[in-house]
Amino acid sequence: MRPMDKLKPHYGYGVSGDRFWPRPALVKQILIGLERSESLCLFGPRRTGKSSLLRECARLLREDADFTVIEINGEGMDAVASLFNQIVASLPNNNFTGFKARIDQLKMPERMYELIDIWRGKGRAGGEDAKLVTRHWASVAQAITQSIPDMESRPVLFIDELTYLCENLYDNTGRSEEVTRLLAMLREWRGEGMGMVIASSIGIRQYLRKIGVSRNHLTGCNPIHVGPLDPANARMMLAALARQEGLDWWDESIAQAVMDQSTDLLPACLQFAFKYVVAARDDARDDIEGPPFNALTIDAIFKDRIRPNFEHEFFRQFDERFGEYETVEQDAAREMFRCIVRSTRSSRSRSYDDLYDAVEGALGQEKTDAVDLSDLIRALEDDGFLIDRREQDQIAFASRLVEAWWLTRDHRRKRRRD
Repeated sequence: MRPMDKLKPHYGYGVSGDRFWPRPALVKQILIGLERSESLCLFGPRRTGKSSLLRECARLLREDADFTVIEINGEGMDAVASLFNQIVASLPNNNFTGFKARIDQLKMPERMYELIDIWRGKGRAGGEDAKLVTRHWASVAQAITQSIPDMESRPVLFIDELTYLCENLYDNTGRSEEVTRLLAMLREWRGEGMGMVIASSIGIRQYLRKIGVSRNHLTGCNPIHVGPLDPANARMMLAALARQEGLDWWDESIAQAVMDQSTDLLPACLQFAFKYVVAARDDARDDIEGPPFNALTIDAIFKDRIRPNFEHEFFRQFDERFGEYETVEQDAAREMFRCIVRSTRSSRSRSYDDLYDAVEGALGQEKTDAVDLSDLIRALEDDGFLIDRREQDQIAFASRLVEAWWLTRDHRRKRRRD
């Protein structure tokens, strides 16, 4: 997958194809995992590229006749009927036949069988139909489960914003049992061979604990860390954006200044910075008396325009996520963050034992024993605070954005009080 010569600017939504900046290592990791029948999860803050990765991998997998791709966006779903609708509608005829044969053996109201036809594109369901599907949820789910091993093309389910789906389902029914049923169903499908890639920008482990649902239903989903671009790739991306816009004034010095000033080299960071730098250049061109626009002005653009807006969006996410943890967990997490900061600048990571000793030294053994540090680290990883480099036995900040959030947190809180 070669870097693109031109890239259309965008920010704030998932893209694929010629609008997706190539992430070959991540795409390869996901596709190989699916070929090996693994289930994968991508969690972390908004604007890190998870949705675009899902879309791009789904697009590439559709080119392989051995797979049936099903894409779900949980953000707009509030009933399991919508989920079944998307799945049944996406099955090609050779996969649908076995499912239909099993459904026909069940004793369900005639309207349920009419709904199956509607899901295949012959009409539209209404609110009462959603309630009907809810009553026969188990039967439909079981028919899908039993059909998976016999499907000619292996089904792969891409679920974006799974936590939103769980949240909407819980809010719509008021029953945590419905969320348990949903997650248990997905786990059963994975067990029967359905490939699955799950993404969410809301910490799912913390949410499930909040509503009293076991997090064991996520067992078997291997995490994929969506990190920043390397400097060479980031520079090529900025150049592709500039070529797309026909910017003859863009040069290597401006690109380097943007990279130096960016808190991190995530594609969204670069897209956001590029948009504001271009706007500032247009303003400077109209201002005859203004200073010349070059790399020396980038610092002011970041200080006045980019950093206050972009970091506010990300730091607010981190503040909100951190606030969802229990007090003793926040205390333990703070000590882990401090321990990582005390490590050398080059590594910015610590072993699990180092973190445990730091927490115990600050909080005492009783408070430390009240927290399952392994579980807490996994939750902090899902929420985009930490990354567990298991092969190195090292735990680090998940990104430079998190480190910047942590290092400036006290200053920002003091500024808000003032």
